[in-house]
Amino acid sequence: KQPSLQPTKHPTRHPTTKRPTRLPTTNLPTNKPTNTEVVFHVMGDIPYKISDEACLTLDLHTLAQQQLTSNTQTNFIVHVGDVQSAQKTRCVEYGFSNARRLMQPSENSTVPIFMLAGDNDWNDCPQPDEAWG
Repeated sequence: KQPSLQPTKHPTRHPTTKRPTRLPTTNLPTNKPTNTEVVFHVMGDIPYKISDEACLTLDLHTLAQQQLTSNTQTNFIVHVGDVQSAQKTRCVEYGFSNARRLMQPSENSTVPIFMLAGDNDWNDCPQPDEAWG
């Protein structure tokens, strides 16, 4: 039976196409698996206010010091958004550029930081399309 080209409201419990009975194999040698540890930190909802900036700077500095003295190295940091309060800042460019300045690699932290946009960074802005500008 061939798959349907039209979506259905009644999905089947079993595949409608045949699956291969055997997966392809190889006789080539493979590398032994390694235990590679990936360490990362997740943060969000900071910096909303001036006092948060000092806290964020201290946190990044502490992390940088731990990188120098610990056997465990942090591979990256993920910021899950909300770098400003849309109600207070109205999503002006300074809020975004300030967050970028605080989180750029420096003596405070050499760990790469990946930033995502939160609802306060775009959706809650008075003019959401301009917040991306």
